Amino acid sequence: MIQLIYLQIYSNNKDYTTFNNMRCLTTLSFVFTMAITTHCQLSDNFSDGNFNENPAWNDPASHFIVNDDQMLQLMAPEAGESFIFTPVELADSIRWSSYCLMDFAPSGSNLLRIYLASDDINIGLGNSLYFEIGESGSNDAIKLIESNGGLETTHATATMGAVGLEPAEFRYTLEKTVDNFWSLFVDYNQSGPQLEWEINLDIPWLSNSVLFGYYMQYSSTRTDKFFFDDVLVEPLLPDVIAPELVSVDLVSATQIDLVFNEPMSLEDLQNVNNYSVSPSLGSPTSVNVNPDNTSVATLNYNGNPLQSGTDYTLTIESIKDLAGNSMIPITTTLQLVEPALPGDLVINEILFNPTSGGFDYVEIYNASQKLINISSLILANTQKNEFDEIEHEGVFGPGEYLAFTPDSDWLAQNYNVIYPERVLENDIPSFNDDSGNVSIFSRQITGVRISSDSLDYDEDWHYILLTDEEGVSLEKISPDLETNDQSSWQSAAENAGSGTPGYANSQFIESLNSDTEFGLQEKVFSPNQDGDNDRLLINYSLDKPGYLATLRVYNDRGMLVKEIYNNNLLATSGILTWDGTKNDSQRASIGIYLISYELFHPDGDTIQGKLSCVLADFLD
Repeated sequence: MIQLIYLQIYSNNKDYTTFNNMRCLTTLSFVFTMAITTHCQLSDNFSDGNFNENPAWNDPASHFIVNDDQMLQLMAPEAGESFIFTPVELADSIRWSSYCLMDFAPSGSNLLRIYLASDDINIGLGNSLYFEIGESGSNDAIKLIESNGGLETTHATATMGAVGLEPAEFRYTLEKTVDNFWSLFVDYNQSGPQLEWEINLDIPWLSNSVLFGYYMQYSSTRTDKFFFDDVLVEPLLPDVIAPELVSVDLVSATQIDLVFNEPMSLEDLQNVNNYSVSPSLGSPTSVNVNPDNTSVATLNYNGNPLQSGTDYTLTIESIKDLAGNSMIPITTTLQLVEPALPGDLVINEILFNPTSGGFDYVEIYNASQKLINISSLILANTQKNEFDEIEHEGVFGPGEYLAFTPDSDWLAQNYNVIYPERVLENDIPSFNDDSGNVSIFSRQITGVRISSDSLDYDEDWHYILLTDEEGVSLEKISPDLETNDQSSWQSAAENAGSGTPGYANSQFIESLNSDTEFGLQEKVFSPNQDGDNDRLLINYSLDKPGYLATLRVYNDRGMLVKEIYNNNLLATSGILTWDGTKNDSQRASIGIYLISYELFHPDGDTIQGKLSCVLADFLD
């Protein structure tokens, strides 16, 4: 692993102020590794005023000088081409670097080649590796090209247009590891070094003894517009730093992507025994690695997928980088996050008639065992064709509540917000005060909206004895109940603040006893809106669908008090309720009551029975 530090090189106080339109170049950023060897194969900043010794450059046409600013400069008599070079011994790992200035906008007829290595003085005949700058138009880029007897191959291209304007000024650092991993850093016009590319590249002919040099073509107005400085060709120091895991991405239930901060041993990456996921999963079935990019690996758990809602631990060990440095064994937590499917999420509470100047809110409940991606959710009012995407990142866990409102501050000031992190400020659709719709959708990877739950509410669903419904939310008694059944909903308890955004409803029933054909959840209820047994709950479980039900309430004197249901079609199981009111909408008095039920099926089957209950209240 190559760790980079940005140092400041002053090049013997050169200010680089000279010639025509050349701009003043001040302190330049330069890229070095953690430690810098002093035994360079080639190092020349021309501060000795010549290029004839230490090291000796070959200038066959005598076209170059070292100018007053101690820079190597082209000084040709007329249009043409020039080449200056010097022998260099290459190590197994190499760093090339130099400063270059073309005081004009490069073109196809005014170009530069930086020969990093050439095994023949006749550069067009042998093998060579060079950077080329200069082409038609303004999209000039630094290109890495290999030539084999004149057959050219472009291996990599830096930022398009970065050297296309006047002047083309840059400082490059190219690094090659022992295992043929190449990295290019470039500082354009003193803007700071940037990583341009990383590639795996094997060049078999790249031997120890080669030539390094600069070749240029130019017109008559560019004969003195090429400048070079701070030439460096040196071996990279051995990599002794342990590699690191950069990221873990649980892409799907069967795929885990790993990204390391440097190329790793292909053999180690592909060894399934170097990975383990607990609980239960163990090693992957296979590991996919692109041999040209061994900093990325994909673990496959085909046939043994991860389950949503479970916390997994991934352990990675015995993996080395290309230099043989072992990564410290690590463990990291994995969670499979999924989009919601129908039935996973439930509309659990809605405030559609807030107090004057207030805001609506909608609460949803995760009824699944999945971890749901919050950013995949959409709140809607399908009656008005209004859809609002949830603009929050995060995970919605099993059994958790989330409330959405346009103004979380107002909600916190007017309701008891126990868990502020479960109240998310977000645009939501507009809801009518009398009746309307609220729906929750999940945005799938394909862009398709999948409905998870939908509620068509009505103001008549509020507790009939409420003096004012404004500011009171509707709460679902249990997430398990049918959403669009009035008996599933109750006004939020007054002593709970008339709303419970982000946590269990004040009217919530922990469990529904539906094992018996007909039975009471509790025999005693007190319809006083205190959030404790405000309704009489009648659970039922039938042998088949299609029953019509009639339920009547009688007092202890046998007088009819309330007809709760009259030939209502029932599901095969569910809950029926009595809110403690009489047929005249007045509250029934404290006492003992008899619930008579009669069920009729079109095939002739009937079910009849009676249940007794107590309507109670606190006495002053």
